[in-house]
Amino acid sequence: MVFLILMINLNLYKHDIKTNISKNICFTGAERLLPNKQYPKKLIKLIVLDIDGTISDRATNAINPEIKAAIQSVINKGIKVILNTGRDYDEALIIAKELNVDTPIICNYGKYIKHNRKLIYENPSNQVDLKGDSLEYIANIWGIKKENIMAIGNDVEDISMFTKSGTSVLIEGSSYINDIKPFAHYIVDNFNKSGVALAIKKLILE
Repeated sequence: MVFLILMINLNLYKHDIKTNISKNICFTGAERLLPNKQYPKKLIKLIVLDIDGTISDRATNAINPEIKAAIQSVINKGIKVILNTGRDYDEALIIAKELNVDTPIICNYGKYIKHNRKLIYENPSNQVDLKGDSLEYIANIWGIKKENIMAIGNDVEDISMFTKSGTSVLIEGSSYINDIKPFAHYIVDNFNKSGVALAIKKLILE
């Protein structure tokens, strides 16, 4: 009974996020990225990554080696990479260390931004999902414009950060994928098939 109530609340929460954001912005729909096709290169200065279902899964924290290599390649080029997740800070830090990412982490669906275990920002809003607001906050601090941000995520909670990014990439796998597609520029395979690595390679590295 408790599980059923939790699932109902989660579905209502996801519906509310989609409905509220769709009043403000909607793209034309996601184009599938293909390995054998060339794409215009994006001048990206900041990559924002969701964790669960995008680069890893909560059960194992396993990260595809191709994704790790692609992320390290952009870091080596001087592009900032941050995690923007529903996880709490300590859970997200496990992934950050695995990726060798030493930047502030946007955690708890955007409620907090923390770095080296120190709170550097707490979003005062009472909204459930603040991933987009907190992304905008940190981008402003770093002086990075929207058109120079690429966000990669897989679920309804990531729509808000898609709308704050010049390039948005949707990872397949969510049961809400048809609701999310209108807010993404590109779509790629799930993390088990290195979708994040493909996006980074085709839009930035090649």
